[in-house]
Amino acid sequence: MRALPGADFPSAILRGGLHVPAGHGRSDSYCFSSIFEARASSWPGFSNPYTPPVLPDLQYGAIRFENLVSEILLPAAFPDRVPLEIGVWQTPERTTPDMAFGQAFRPVELGWRWGPVWSTAWFRLRGAVPASFAGKRVALRFSSGTEALLWKDGVPFQGFDPYRSLAFLWDKAPGAGDGDAAPAVDLLIEAACNLPLGVSTFWWEDAEHHARWREANPGRLEMAE
Repeated sequence: MRALPGADFPSAILRGGLHVPAGHGRSDSYCFSSIFEARASSWPGFSNPYTPPVLPDLQYGAIRFENLVSEILLPAAFPDRVPLEIGVWQTPERTTPDMAFGQAFRPVELGWRWGPVWSTAWFRLRGAVPASFAGKRVALRFSSGTEALLWKDGVPFQGFDPYRSLAFLWDKAPGAGDGDAAPAVDLLIEAACNLPLGVSTFWWEDAEHHARWREANPGRLEMAE
């Protein structure tokens, strides 16, 4: 049985991958790979078969931040959430909200994929304001995975894109009076199947993003509540 010279080989491998020590700019696996290659480069006929499956530290930081926002910050900021009924009408042409309201919307669920690129999907979101929301600041969370525009009272109200999914509807939400029905919610969103800079992707974006925008239907209905 032979041991590799130098550092503790198994422990170096186990430290590789996800762990990034505080105060260090490189992951352990990167440090291990560099040290290993430097020490082994003098061995006759050596070639390194080990390619560390790691992301740059910046991407790890972005993933951690996204998890913090989705799993901790948003549930704390919005403890009460109500899903909305979702309908969609698609068209390759530009149209007005008045014309869109008169169309037949078919129901869709979260996760629905849509396209092609440069086409338009009008989403109609319907529901009711719960009594527990009365007098509170209420927001809509919506994402079609693309650029989109919320229309309210016939005028543009709030834009959405993959980096912005929140629109505040009321500083103090209306409430039902005694014996009255809950106030209705009926919102119209115009979504365009493109990104803020068209349909181009860039080298720093992840592989899933690149693959998604090569698909026939790159749009994703990700949230509507």
